[in-house]
Amino acid sequence: MSYPQLLPVGIDLVSEKSAKGKKKTRLDKFIKLQLEVEQDPNNFKKWTSLFDAFESHIQENVDKLDSIGDDFKSLVNKSYQEIVSRFPYLTEIWKAWLIIEFKLNGTESSIRILQKSVETFPYSVDLWVDYLSAQISQYTSSPDDESLRFIRYLYSQAIDLNGRHFTSHGLWDKIIEFEKSLNPKSIELLQVLLKVIKIPLYQYAQYYNQFVEINKDFPVQDIIDENKIKDYIIQFQKSSLDEFSLVEKHQIIDDFSYAIFRNTQDTVNEKWTFESSLSIQYFSLDNLKEVENEFTKWSTYLDHEIQKINQYQASTDIVPSILESQFAGVVNLFERALVPNCFNSNLWLKYLAFLNILKVDDKFELMKNVYDKAVSSFIPLDDNIIRFSYAKFLLKHDKVDLASEYLFDLIKLFSGSTIYLKQQYIQSLTTMIDIWSQVVSHSKLVNLLEDIINEYFGREKSKRRNEGKTETDSTEAQDTFKLDSKYTNLLSKLLNDEGICAIILKYLSLLKTDNQVLKSRQFFNQFYAENALKKSIGFWKFFIDFEGLSQHNIDNLRSILHYIQMKTQLPKSVVDSMIDLCYDIIGANLSHTKRFDDIFVKRDIDTSNSLLQNKSARYRLIANNYIVKQTEGHFNDQEGEFLKVARKHAGHPGIFTEATPEITNQIMNDGNWIKLTDTNLHIPPFPTFKNVEKASLGIKYPV
Repeated sequence: MSYPQLLPVGIDLVSEKSAKGKKKTRLDKFIKLQLEVEQDPNNFKKWTSLFDAFESHIQENVDKLDSIGDDFKSLVNKSYQEIVSRFPYLTEIWKAWLIIEFKLNGTESSIRILQKSVETFPYSVDLWVDYLSAQISQYTSSPDDESLRFIRYLYSQAIDLNGRHFTSHGLWDKIIEFEKSLNPKSIELLQVLLKVIKIPLYQYAQYYNQFVEINKDFPVQDIIDENKIKDYIIQFQKSSLDEFSLVEKHQIIDDFSYAIFRNTQDTVNEKWTFESSLSIQYFSLDNLKEVENEFTKWSTYLDHEIQKINQYQASTDIVPSILESQFAGVVNLFERALVPNCFNSNLWLKYLAFLNILKVDDKFELMKNVYDKAVSSFIPLDDNIIRFSYAKFLLKHDKVDLASEYLFDLIKLFSGSTIYLKQQYIQSLTTMIDIWSQVVSHSKLVNLLEDIINEYFGREKSKRRNEGKTETDSTEAQDTFKLDSKYTNLLSKLLNDEGICAIILKYLSLLKTDNQVLKSRQFFNQFYAENALKKSIGFWKFFIDFEGLSQHNIDNLRSILHYIQMKTQLPKSVVDSMIDLCYDIIGANLSHTKRFDDIFVKRDIDTSNSLLQNKSARYRLIANNYIVKQTEGHFNDQEGEFLKVARKHAGHPGIFTEATPEITNQIMNDGNWIKLTDTNLHIPPFPTFKNVEKASLGIKYPV
C-alpha cells in the first residue's frame, strides 16, 4: 500500500498569499500528527486525532473559511484519500470526509466525494442513500429531463447492487419518495413497487401495502406479465382479457399480489432465522475479535442460500428469472458478509468457489473482479493463499501474460520495495517458473534459467549455437507464450540471494529430469563457492541426494559433506541432519566402497554441541564470525579468539557478558596432566577464579 508524500517538517507556511496567489497555512502541527499516522497506519486512534485537528482548525475559522489555505485543503484531501484507500469500507470516514469537503470546497466537490464513495464501496446502502439524496436535491433546485434520467439511472444501479440487502429499506424509501414527489400514480413508481414486493426485506409488508394502494389504478397488463395473464384467462374460461369485467380484473390483481406477498413472507421468515443472529454488519477496526467469532454465522447463512442455488440448477422446470434472482441475492449476501469480514481470506475463497460453480457466460470477469478486490485492497500480506490462487486462475483461462505480470508485481512487492517477506517472495518466484514451464518448451526454459543464473553471478551467458536447427528452434512453434528479454530483465532486477537459490533449485530439477549428470556436476563446480549458495539448504541437499542416492559416488559425497562442514553458513541442526543422511547413505553402500569411512568414527564428534570437540563446527563458525574476522591479522590463534567470543555468549546467546567465572590455574596450562597409570598421585591445587564478583550482576540487554 503506497502512502502520499508528506510535507517536510518545519516548512514555513504562513497565513498569507504567496507569489502565485495561493493562500498558505502553517501546517506544523498537522504534519506532526500525520507523521505519527505514517508510523502506525493501522492505529485508528491516531487517525482520529489527525481528523479532530482538521475539524478544530475549521471550527476556529468558521467565520472566515475563505482564509483557509490551499495547502491545508490539499493535506486534508491527501489524508482522507489515504485512509479510504487503506480501509475503503469505513462508512463513517467517507461521511466525515463528505462533511469537511462541503465546508472547505462547497456542494459540487462534496458530491464528487459521494460519487467516489459509491464507486469504491458500492455495497453500502448508507452511502448510496446519501448520494441519491444529494443528486435529488440538485435536481429539485433545478429540474430538467437529463437530470431526471440520470437519477433514475443511478437508483437502478443502487437497486442492482443493494436492493436485496435485508435492511435496504432506507434506499427503497428514498427512491419511492422521489417518484411519489413527481407523480404519486406514475408507471415508474409502479415498476419500483413491483420490484420491491418480490424481494424479501425487513420492511416487506410496508411496501406491499403501498403497492396495494395504487395497483387498481393501472391496467392488468402493466402489472402482470403476458404468460401469467394467459393462465388467468384459462382459469376464468375467457378467450381474451377484454372479456373480463372490472371486478374480475381487480380479483386477478389481488390474487397475483397476494401470491407474491405470501411467497415473500415465507422467504422473509426463512431468512429471519439467520438475519436475527447477525449483530455486526459494518466494518470497524475496534471489533475484529467479535467479527471473527461471528464468521460462523455468516458462513452458515451463505451455505443455506447456496444450497438453494444448487437445487434450482438441478431442477429442469425452474424459471430462469427465479434462478437469476437467487443468484443476485447470494452475491449481495457475500458482499454484505465481506464488509465486516473483509480481512478473512476463507470468505473470499468461499465467494470465488461459489462463482466458479455457476453456469454463466461472464464467469471469468466476475471472478477476476473479486480476485482484484481481495488481493489489492483487503487480504493481509502474510496471508497469500488467494494471491497465488489468482495466478493459477489466470493461467487456467489462458491469460499467461496477465499471470506473469501479476506475479512480477507480487515479486516486487515481497522483495523489499515495501516489505521483505521471504517465504512469499520465494513462492512468487517458484509459482512464476511453474507457470512458464507449462507454456514454453522444456529446453527453452532451461536456457532461460541458465542465463538468469549466469547474469546474477556476473558470469558470461552460455553461448548456444544458432547454426542449423537446435532443440530450442524445433520446439519454438509449440510455445503458447513468448518469453522475451522483458521478463528476464525485470526478474534480474528483483533477485536476491534467496531468490537466485530458488531459481537454481528449479534449474537443477530440470537437469535431473533430463538426466544431465555431467552438466549438473559442471554447474556445481562453477558455483558451489558462491556466498548465496553457502546459505542454501536446498542446494546442498540436492547434491547430497544427487551424488549419494542417484549416482552412488561416495568420493564426491565425502567432498561435498566436508565442504558443508567446513565452509558453508548453514545452521548446525541442518549440518547435523546432513551428516546423519550421509552416514546412512555410506553405510548402505559399504560393499561399494574401497576403504573404511571415517564418518563412522567421527559422526558423534561432528554432531557434538561442544565447540571444543566439534572441530568442523568450530572452523565453520570461525569462517563466518564477523568479530573474529575483525581481528584477522592481529592474532595468530584464530581458534582461541573465537572460543573467547563463544565463552562470552555462554548462557546468553546473542548477548556478550564478561560475568562468566573462569579458572585461572587450569591443570592443562601447567602441563601437570594426571596419568591414570601413575601410582604416586599428587593432589593438584584448588582452582582459582576470575570474574567471580561479576557473576551475580544483572545482564545488560541491548536497547
